[in-house]
Amino acid sequence: MKARITKDFKWADTVRTRRIAEWALKVINESEDGCLNTHQIKELINTHTRHGTTTNQLSNVLAKSSAFKKIDMVRTTSILNDGYEIALWAATGQLDSTYTRHLIKG
Repeated sequence: MKARITKDFKWADTVRTRRIAEWALKVINESEDGCLNTHQIKELINTHTRHGTTTNQLSNVLAKSSAFKKIDMVRTTSILNDGYEIALWAATGQLDSTYTRHLIKG
């Protein structure tokens, strides 16, 4: 049986996206220096919420919302390879009411 997308599904997705954005804003504002990298934000959200978030969901919310600004790319080290770059984010303001509709549309 094929799964159908209903209005309730879209509504739930919007609420989930908004909650992720609210948690990210709260976590960044409560940090000591006012900025955190994507991995730190994800870990803090996942430890404080029941269902948490994925890296892809969080990255989309941070990149598409005007409430967050990418400050820099920070190089991190890894045991398995030479390391990788990860984005450093800061909060620029409040979430607006229409921002989740923008995220859902694309």
